[in-house]
Amino acid sequence: MGTNHLDRFRHFSTYSDPGGYAFLYEGLPTTPEGISQIIHTQLIHPAAARATGIKLTNEQERDELNLLTVTEILTKLQQRRPTGLSTDRKPDQRVVTNCRGHALIMASVLKSQGVPARLRCGFAPYLMDGFSCDHTVLEAWIDERWRLMDADATNEYVRDRGYNFDVYDMPPEMFNLAGEAWLRARQRLDPAERYGIPDGRRGWPFLHTALIRDILALFRQEVAVWTRPQFKSMPDEEVQPTLDRIAELTVKPGQNWDELKQLYRMIDVPTKPR
Repeated sequence: MGTNHLDRFRHFSTYSDPGGYAFLYEGLPTTPEGISQIIHTQLIHPAAARATGIKLTNEQERDELNLLTVTEILTKLQQRRPTGLSTDRKPDQRVVTNCRGHALIMASVLKSQGVPARLRCGFAPYLMDGFSCDHTVLEAWIDERWRLMDADATNEYVRDRGYNFDVYDMPPEMFNLAGEAWLRARQRLDPAERYGIPDGRRGWPFLHTALIRDILALFRQEVAVWTRPQFKSMPDEEVQPTLDRIAELTVKPGQNWDELKQLYRMIDVPTKPR
C-alpha cells in the first residue's frame, strides 16, 4: 500500500483532533491493548454504566452521547475529574459514550503516535446471538496490514460470550463491514432484518445509513451513529446501483480510492461536527 494512502489516516480529523488536550496523550502505552486499558478507565458505555449501578438521567445520557469530538469528550472528562487519563478513575467519573466514542478516542491516540487509523461502520455478530448489531470499530495499520479492532470490547468480554478471538486483531469473519453486510443482503445470503439495532430500526434503511457512514468515516467524517446522511441531488433510480457500488468499493478501499472519492463527493454531509 502506498505511503501517500496511509498518510491521510495519520492526520486528525475535525472529530478526532484532541486540540488543547494533546498533552494528555504523552506517555500513554503504544500497544492497542495498553491504549484500550486506558480508554476503558475513561469512558463507559451506557449499558455498562447502568449495569454498574450508575443512575443516568435521560438528559445526562443524551448530552454525553452528543459529545461528538475528541476535544469535547476530553473536556468533559477533565471537568469531571481533572487528573488526566488516570487509570484510577471511578465509573461515575467517566464519560458516557457508545462504540463510536471508544473507537474515535483509540484512533486519536494511535494517530498521535504516527499510526494510521480509521473508523469503520458495520455489524457485529458477537454482541447478540443470531443477530448482527450496528457497531463502530476501527482499523489500524500495524505490521504492514490493517488490523480490525473493537475499542468498546475486551478480550474478557468476548470470552465471557463464548468467543475466542482477539478484539485487537479480529478475524474478518467476526465483523461485517457495512459494505459486506449490504452485499450479503442483496445476494440473499442473509435477510436484511438480521442487521440493525435489536430493539430498534433494522433492515434496508439501516443498512443504507451504515453504508454511507462507513464511506464518510473513510474520508475522516466520523459522524454520529444517528446521522442520516443522504446523497445530493440524485434520481431515485440511481440510488440503488450507487449504494451497490459503494458496498463493493468499501470492502477494499485502498484499491478503489479514486472512485470512492468521486462517490464520497456525492454525499451531502456537514463539513463540521456541529
